[in-house]
Amino acid sequence: MLTKRQLKLLGLLKQEPSFQTAAHLAAKLGISERTVYTEMKALQNSGFNIIRKRGVGIAVDQKDGNERPAEDENQGLQRRVAVMIRLIFKDQTVTFNALSEEYFVSKTSIKQDFKFIEKTLSKGNDFHLLSDHKGTRAVWKNPEEKLNVLLNFNQLLIEHSQSLSQSQLEDDIDILLSCYPKDAVKVCENILYSYIKENINTISEVYVQSFLSVLIALVYQLLQGDHLSVKEGLLNRKMHAFYIDSAVKILHKASVRLDFVYTNGDIEYLSYMLLNYRFEPIPAAYVDDGLVERLIEEVSQALTIDFSADQHLLEQLKMHIPAMLQRLRSHTFVKNPFTEQIKLEYSVVFNILWLVMTDFSDELGVDINEDEIAFLTIYFQLAIEKAGISRKILVICPTGLVTSELLINRIKNALPSLDTLEVASVAEAAELNLHQYDFVLTTVKLKQQTDNSFYVSPFISNSELISLFSEEKKQNKILSKSPEVLEHYILPHLVFTDKQYASKKDVILSVGKHLEEKQLVTGDFKFDVLKREELGGTDLPLGVAVPHGKPIHVLKTFVALIKNCKKYKWNTYYVDTVFMIGIAQKDLKEARAIIAGIYQIINDEARLKTLRQEKDVKEVLKIVYGKD
Repeated sequence: MLTKRQLKLLGLLKQEPSFQTAAHLAAKLGISERTVYTEMKALQNSGFNIIRKRGVGIAVDQKDGNERPAEDENQGLQRRVAVMIRLIFKDQTVTFNALSEEYFVSKTSIKQDFKFIEKTLSKGNDFHLLSDHKGTRAVWKNPEEKLNVLLNFNQLLIEHSQSLSQSQLEDDIDILLSCYPKDAVKVCENILYSYIKENINTISEVYVQSFLSVLIALVYQLLQGDHLSVKEGLLNRKMHAFYIDSAVKILHKASVRLDFVYTNGDIEYLSYMLLNYRFEPIPAAYVDDGLVERLIEEVSQALTIDFSADQHLLEQLKMHIPAMLQRLRSHTFVKNPFTEQIKLEYSVVFNILWLVMTDFSDELGVDINEDEIAFLTIYFQLAIEKAGISRKILVICPTGLVTSELLINRIKNALPSLDTLEVASVAEAAELNLHQYDFVLTTVKLKQQTDNSFYVSPFISNSELISLFSEEKKQNKILSKSPEVLEHYILPHLVFTDKQYASKKDVILSVGKHLEEKQLVTGDFKFDVLKREELGGTDLPLGVAVPHGKPIHVLKTFVALIKNCKKYKWNTYYVDTVFMIGIAQKDLKEARAIIAGIYQIINDEARLKTLRQEKDVKEVLKIVYGKD
């Protein structure tokens, strides 16, 4: 694929039938003569017949039958998306000549682009492009049709997100940040995430990403002042009261944070979409009660929390798990747009579910990926909150986006994983009962001051947050015995310092072989860990990875600590510190304390920094055991 500069150079060569000097071309392009020759060589390698004559200059053979190689498919799609953004979001009128010159393609190519754009955006509506003496522009009849156009555009971007993005995306939905206002996208993500946590069975897992796309498009349209009309008979107000109430709550939160108004027509539309995307339970005949009950029993053992009496959790999982297995067996992979957030906020529950579900995956003959584990995590986290085991923390900032993302990330890192975090704007907080929370952290002065509220800087340090959350009267007992537990499992021969590994595969195979020699794992352990990484990376933004394998391959529970000299790419992030975990089936009851203890180290900024710098094994162990 030619770069933009190479295309410009080619265009300059084609404009002049005679030879041009390298100095002239360099001046036109704003580059050095040496770079001109480099780019010229690239054009030759791409199939163009570039002619050079000493003392005369450079030219392209216009008669060459291979004058222009076939356009890269991705390059064409990027151009079409760029034109769509001009037509839809910038309301521009474009012309064949201007686009042809800008992208160095023929007018025929631009004509094909317009056909593609019209076909893509007109699905389910009467959208069309209108061309006259002024140029070509987008035309839609009403706000309903424009919203449908936006949804078609979103679908195109999400389907081709990785090829359209200049960098790797954590989630496909993030591609929408390239055209929608960042604040609008982040507010929609935050509000829907909170809604899903509270109403896990409302929207089917299959449709979470689709509904988020709908919400972003609708909110964007409302920010433009475009409202939808009411359609009689679309909803039954009595029968569909829950969906209408949910739509009102979602739009109210968004309007408070982004400052827009909404109408009954907008509420009705969002209610209808919630109804369309609702969870449809699998018939009872497909539900294996024994499987669900065994899952609850094993998670109870691993978390040392008894869920056996939670009938609501049992019924929820009876609906969710059969649908999940049906998806996995048919290789229908559902993207959970909140997986990374769930992994960060509920790290202990998430990792324990990974451990437990790996045994079930063999029995059921399916590979359970991280997106499905993230959905299961929400069910168990809700059960923990209902049991009163976790603490509730509210963060208040001017817009509800948090004054800076730095603060929200610091808070998430400092929280023990069973605790829950909510975010609210100042206006939203005025409508809440602040006494229902264990902590209220605010970056602005509140009129309604309570004993549990704390005014903090957006730049508060991790150590200050940890100190705040560790007050004895409010302390979560989850971490109380974690440090002493680690003393039993992170032993001197399992600490590897100053290593020179270049990849996660090197680490897993090398350390796995050592563990096998020490008779801590079976020969299949290292291969199982590699397979687990394919289903979802265990790396964290802090430069740490926490890989683990199935309990069935662990002969004796252990934690290996591997410190590398340099960072290397794990999955999404670059890491230099690895905690490799192996928990035997008989020790599942210790899983919560082990995982929580590891995350306690990871989330302590100063402690992790000291750990990275220390090379002596004895000193490393003191830091790990909390005796430094």
